[in-house]
Amino acid sequence: AALYLFGTLYDGEILDARIEKLIGLTFAADDARAAAYYDRAARAGSQPARAALAATCTRLSGAQSTLAKGAYDDFCG
Repeated sequence: AALYLFGTLYDGEILDARIEKLIGLTFAADDARAAAYYDRAARAGSQPARAALAATCTRLSGAQSTLAKGAYDDFCG
């Protein structure tokens, strides 16, 4: 659950209201980093992380930065 939560903090498309609104903790959107956390959470058995990783991979597939392309290759292939 913690790995999925960290993924949501870097995912610009998902808001975890408990953390981002109540506590005020958020990070700039970083799909590459979100994918890394979602991948680890999915390998640990998290179904929500699998869905979030699929959505993140869709966004990464069209990205042009080297970091995003690397994340796509590492976590989406």
